[in-house]
Amino acid sequence: MAIYRKVLVPCTIERGGFGNERTFTIEKSVGGSHVGIAPWIYCYNKEKIRVKDEPKVGETISGFVEGKKITKGDGNVKVAFPDGSICIINAGELSEPPTELSRNVPIES
Repeated sequence: MAIYRKVLVPCTIERGGFGNERTFTIEKSVGGSHVGIAPWIYCYNKEKIRVKDEPKVGETISGFVEGKKITKGDGNVKVAFPDGSICIINAGELSEPPTELSRNVPIES
């Protein structure tokens, strides 16, 4: 994967402090965990569908958070997240986000 490319990182997703945000927790391969906050548009379930509906209090969803890979490498790489945090992640855990069509582009002519 190229540097400065959007990636998905496996995580668990919970309700955030506000309706449009989610709390994500990443179990780091180097040990420990990383907790952050992201707007719902950066959070996906296991099927790589955005988690728009706010989870119920105490509900945990397995899924992904979108980040940006900011270092090169096939081993451990740095990934930046929407809340400004950076975490070291094993490159083998990263996956590509789904391709989305723009709503302004006609599909048929």
